[in-house]
Amino acid sequence: MTRAKLPILVAAIALAACGGNSTGEVQYSIARAPTSGNDQIGVSSTTLANPLNVKVFDANGQPAAGVLVGWAVTHGSITDTSRTDAGGIASATWILGDAPAARADTAYATVPGGGTSTAIFYAYTFSAGTYVVKVTNNAFAPSNLAVLAGSRVAWIWLSDAVGHNVEPVGGSGPPSSSGPPRDGPFVFQASFPDAGTFNYQCATHGASGMTGRVVVSAGPPPAPGDPAR
Repeated sequence: MTRAKLPILVAAIALAACGGNSTGEVQYSIARAPTSGNDQIGVSSTTLANPLNVKVFDANGQPAAGVLVGWAVTHGSITDTSRTDAGGIASATWILGDAPAARADTAYATVPGGGTSTAIFYAYTFSAGTYVVKVTNNAFAPSNLAVLAGSRVAWIWLSDAVGHNVEPVGGSGPPSSSGPPRDGPFVFQASFPDAGTFNYQCATHGASGMTGRVVVSAGPPPAPGDPAR
């Protein structure tokens, strides 16, 4: 398994950008496959539920079989290399790294020495006991969340989320704002030490219904994790 081999990957990408290598190898292009495994959410130090899948094409735009694909990640570990099948698909398994706070991580796939592009994947890592709210276009999921006092909540902007934020409403809401509206991938985390009802919205889309609520009580909490999955 590869653990954050980004310098090697960057060197391979730079070589490809210069027109490949001196041996005259066939040049390939690579992209996330239709069922790619992008935008997965998981507990730190666990294996993502679905593999990452890429599709490799030859110079004629046709699926390329038997091509070696290299993988690297910013955190955690991933399959070193894998070869494409008859349909041009190669897969890798990603084990998330340790994450004391919720975090957006990145994985990269390329064709070492013969690729002209890089496929990029995002995953979102949170520690056990953290509750997760997905930030999508244009909703929070779930929009109503019940937690126990002292819990942590992580808002996760998926990679296609554009121009959103988490902003307290009427003096309630999370303890702070996530900042100005921004695009995904992004993660904002807040703790809720006291019981109460905390309302929030997206500053840009709140008027059109992009609002949420966290109800904090001293009673038993629901099961932690990702309620939206």
